[in-house]
Amino acid sequence: MFFSPDAPRDPHRRKPRRWPLVAALVLLAGAIYLRERPTIVRNAISRYLPSPTPGPTATPPLPVTLATAEAARVAGRQSEALAAWATAQAIDPTRADVALARVRRLAARRRYADAADAAATAVAAAPDASDAQAALAVALDWGGDSEGAIDAALKAVDLDPDNPGGRAALAEAYAGAGRWDPALAEAEKAVERGPDDAYAARALGMAWEARGASASALEHYRRAAELEPRNTLFLIDIGRIHRFGGDVAAARDTFKAATEIDPSDPIGWDNLGLLDYDAGDIDAAASRFERAVKADDEYAPGHGHMGWTAYAAKHWEEAAHHLTRAIELGAQQVDFYYLLGFALAFQDRCDEAKPWFEKALAEDSTSQPAHEGMKLCSFEDGP
Repeated sequence: MFFSPDAPRDPHRRKPRRWPLVAALVLLAGAIYLRERPTIVRNAISRYLPSPTPGPTATPPLPVTLATAEAARVAGRQSEALAAWATAQAIDPTRADVALARVRRLAARRRYADAADAAATAVAAAPDASDAQAALAVALDWGGDSEGAIDAALKAVDLDPDNPGGRAALAEAYAGAGRWDPALAEAEKAVERGPDDAYAARALGMAWEARGASASALEHYRRAAELEPRNTLFLIDIGRIHRFGGDVAAARDTFKAATEIDPSDPIGWDNLGLLDYDAGDIDAAASRFERAVKADDEYAPGHGHMGWTAYAAKHWEEAAHHLTRAIELGAQQVDFYYLLGFALAFQDRCDEAKPWFEKALAEDSTSQPAHEGMKLCSFEDGP
């Protein structure tokens, strides 16, 4: 039915009652309030309640981190110790002793840039700490800057003449610079000031090794290993003396012992690979080098040595990949430079190969392979 809005209204018609509707709305609002009342009350009083106890932070306290690092170091788990030292140095950059421990292990793994960064952080935070200057000396020495290492180590000794770490760093820097007599003198002083310091004993071994006195070097490397029997770095030193001395069996046993103590340390695997390479077993060597790189993809020698084996197998592209990676990671070996040049040249990429032959000659002007590489690419270029 249709009702016109203009139709006249009946004056006697009763107006509709609205109170039932109002009552219904009041009841509905009351029901909602009762249902939500617990939340309303809880929100009202929450500001008077104590705050909840904060949860644990992502970074453990410094004493816990240092304890973790020390336990890992003593057990020979060097990768774990490295990670803990990095955390500890981030928490307290002024702990120069932590920086020195960290830099020593980073340098041994040929992670030169990381070692330099850790040392720079230590020196910036504690420039008057002998261990901070010693850390800088170690980083510079392993990075190839022997004179800079000597300067930093001399500062370490000046700051604390009785610190065996500073004396050891100075001895190693002198040895790296070919200054045999000062190296030996400082290493002996390091041992005098720290007769139970394994790195002082190692520095004395390095001083003797640099002079070609293998028997004396071995004696002091063994002393270092006695002081820290699960430090694989000292076992590597002992194995190296055996390898260069021709005692392959003793070298293999020592390197194998290092891998058993810490399978995550690439240095032992790499040295086992070198023994296989020496013996002409390229496949076995490649397997060892691959294991080293899997343990630490930033271990430059492992990549370089994988480049060796790929080159020996005439896998030029693979050889170029690994040699390039080794150089990117800081390796400065002349043979890596010219082998990369040949790997590129044999792919008809002499324009890329020449700079590597030139770099090899800049490092060693007598490098016969580098000269041959330049001749090869000159022939390929034509008259």
